[in-house]
Amino acid sequence: MRNVEVMKPKTAIVYVDNVYHEKQREILARVLSRNVEVRFGNWRNRNNTWIAMLRDFHTLGGEVMVVDSDNKVTEDLPRIHSELRGYPIYAILDEEAWRREPQRFLIRSRKIGELNINGNTNPYMYTRSMTAQ
Repeated sequence: MRNVEVMKPKTAIVYVDNVYHEKQREILARVLSRNVEVRFGNWRNRNNTWIAMLRDFHTLGGEVMVVDSDNKVTEDLPRIHSELRGYPIYAILDEEAWRREPQRFLIRSRKIGELNINGNTNPYMYTRSMTAQ
């Protein structure tokens, strides 16, 4: 819920996989904020969850931002987003992934520049492409 507080979106949707019993829904309703919409499923894997999300995004219109539940959004993300919002799709690696070998994540991306955030020139700006350039 912290990520929603930082980004302040018009609409926030939380997707929760492996929900197949009403008791699970009751527990999640007690834990999650009322200002987010919760979509439950039993998609069984990350790919099927993404397909469900993409179908939903198609009907929403406007901008969509996806933040994995184990990523903590920093206060800088709204500024970063304002700099990158002109690109049809972009990805930001978390600091841990950036320190490990980011090349495997960036293999299908193209470097488009750098952002200077609080005196640091990382993260690099990349946009997704079908072929690496």
